[in-house]
Amino acid sequence: MCGFAGFLSFREGADAPLRSRWLAAMGDAIAHRGPDESREFDDGRLALSFRRLAILDVQGGSQPFVNEDGALRLAVNGEIYNHRDLRRELAKTHRFASQSDCESVLHAWEEWGEDSLTRVAGMFALALWDSRAGRLTLARDRLGIKPLYLCRLPDGLLFASELKALLAHPRCPREFNWAALAERSMDQDPRESYLQGVELLPAGHVLSVDTSGRVRERSWWSLEPHFGCAPFGDDRARYLDHFADLLQQVTLEHLQRDVSAALMLSGGLDSSLLATLVARHEPHFPCLTAVGRASLLGGDVESARALTESLRLPWLPVCFDHRRLGEALDFRLHDLEQSVWMMDSPRFELEWLLKSELHRVGRHNVPNLKVMLLGQGCDEFSGGYSQRLDAPYADWPQYLEQEVLANLRQERLRRLGAPAELRSLLKPDPDRGTQGPYHAMMRLLTRQLQHHNLWHEDRSSSWHSLEARVPFLDHRLVEFLASVPAELHGGLFWRKAIVRETFARFAPPGVAVDQVKIGFLDSADSVWLDWAMRGLLLRSFPEFDERYLRGGAGPLDAQALRSLHEQVQRGGQTLHTDCRQLADAMALQVFLARLAEPAPPTAEHAARCARVALPVAEPQSLASLKREWESNPYPSFDWMAQTVPRLRPGVRVLTPLRESQAPSELTMLAGGQVLGHLAFRDQSTWLHEFLRHIGTPAADSFTVQDWLDEFELGAGELQPMLDMLVMRGVLEPPAASHS
Repeated sequence: MCGFAGFLSFREGADAPLRSRWLAAMGDAIAHRGPDESREFDDGRLALSFRRLAILDVQGGSQPFVNEDGALRLAVNGEIYNHRDLRRELAKTHRFASQSDCESVLHAWEEWGEDSLTRVAGMFALALWDSRAGRLTLARDRLGIKPLYLCRLPDGLLFASELKALLAHPRCPREFNWAALAERSMDQDPRESYLQGVELLPAGHVLSVDTSGRVRERSWWSLEPHFGCAPFGDDRARYLDHFADLLQQVTLEHLQRDVSAALMLSGGLDSSLLATLVARHEPHFPCLTAVGRASLLGGDVESARALTESLRLPWLPVCFDHRRLGEALDFRLHDLEQSVWMMDSPRFELEWLLKSELHRVGRHNVPNLKVMLLGQGCDEFSGGYSQRLDAPYADWPQYLEQEVLANLRQERLRRLGAPAELRSLLKPDPDRGTQGPYHAMMRLLTRQLQHHNLWHEDRSSSWHSLEARVPFLDHRLVEFLASVPAELHGGLFWRKAIVRETFARFAPPGVAVDQVKIGFLDSADSVWLDWAMRGLLLRSFPEFDERYLRGGAGPLDAQALRSLHEQVQRGGQTLHTDCRQLADAMALQVFLARLAEPAPPTAEHAARCARVALPVAEPQSLASLKREWESNPYPSFDWMAQTVPRLRPGVRVLTPLRESQAPSELTMLAGGQVLGHLAFRDQSTWLHEFLRHIGTPAADSFTVQDWLDEFELGAGELQPMLDMLVMRGVLEPPAASHS
């Protein structure tokens, strides 16, 4: 993983010192992508800055590479996994100057030109300068694993691995693209950035531009030719065998390096399969696992523990407690600003922050760590979403009807710009080379990967000078899965059978292979996520107000944001949408400020990057943490003995018509909307009575101590229930808990 940035001038322009300052600023903006070496090149037409993260041939793999006659220069961000095969073939007629994997691309280009891209197996974004022809070529790997931005100017072209590097050039446009903000990242056009006039080169595309201003762009790869080509006919067993063999080969190739590596092990099927394959070659490979409420209560953490114990792999369970996340991270405005800057995005997501923190923990616990293996991308092409925690479909046809076809209709709706009410009436997009709806879904997911999964995995890892590798998105595996004929999709992709059965082949005895898919932050009760986000926002808003709202700059109304902040403080039934809206508004304001004045790296940023807040837990402590989260998953509020618990304004508690019902049920309403239902058995009759009387004149002045006395309870029994009722929007939080 590296980074590059530069600009091509169509005619003589700025003098050399000015060009040098621009180039240095662009390189400095992506220094985190490559802290091991910085090199610059400028011949008056092409200016190129390269930042290197040294992974293979640490001492000799400097870039940009130069060919034998000095006419070609190449910068590559990525890894070439078949470089040894390419080297053996090309060494007969070309002279290699290093042992770097990426140098093979230079000589392959000399030999085969643009067609060389089809011979390369790997993840990459590249910039190749042909000084003799005066032509710059930019290309991106098949799936878009590595990023590449560009900006077309009347007299030149800017290009860079990240948006922040383009912004370091004074000619880069600053006008915000409001249309891009209207869609969540996974629905955006692969070309679309958040700036007018700045775009991403789509995955599998190559663009060439010469100094006369001629531009040519084409797609050099597509998944469509592989749909249903059925290399093994309808022989299910042969598809299983080939997938297992190919995955072993790909995983071994992804282990190539001269530095330390680790695996992000969720405990789910995909990363567990990778751990099993990696352990066959490297028995001391470290594994990091995120321990949150969803993964711990859902069983993924226990699966990760059991697997690493069976394989005897080092295990680092990293805990993040949603109840005290802001305090644990010492989260401040600076951290929100850095997250926005890290992601090149006017959004702030909890998942992005936590992924970044996991990478930070890895860097500080594994010496010389520079490579992180991820299970990302397996679900998209093997049926990974056909049965999961939040969507328990009965079978493959039901999944196709209720999710796949629904998504395809939604995509056509988006493409046509049609009103939402037509969604259920529209046909899905035309087949365009597919053999069935799941092939069409694969095509859609190749698009979504670029602007969602791969984009945030690249940013959150590179921010900590780590290279994220994604074996399941090796094009050979993806093309093979696309080749499965539609009539075998149910047999191989329902419940991800092709992956599950492969894991069963390699898994140690006694290791479960039937886990239900749990997302990184999935949970049957997502209220805890809202309160984790609430804590982060409340800790950062006062300074945000001072820095961004006091002067009245920016397009957002300061008083409206302050009112929204107060709603977030109060919590309640709209907490989820309130948090989402406030987070987006704060991130947008920060992003717009950075457009006006890009911020270079600071000593404060370096100091905070060096700080590790999330703890690595002792495995034996996880059982007690699980019991704690099961018994009281909610944040603890400051209930004092003299505090008077109060219903939120507008909340009503309805009792059942038939008092003899067992268990009896109460319904909470606010503004005509149901907040929830609570059922009670004999052991919780006190809570039933509490809710029946709270808010009545007779109980209007009852304090916490009065309720304890009334029901002869201990504080340990009452407080968790009061906390739960605050989380569900029934009770007002005690005054001391508003901040």
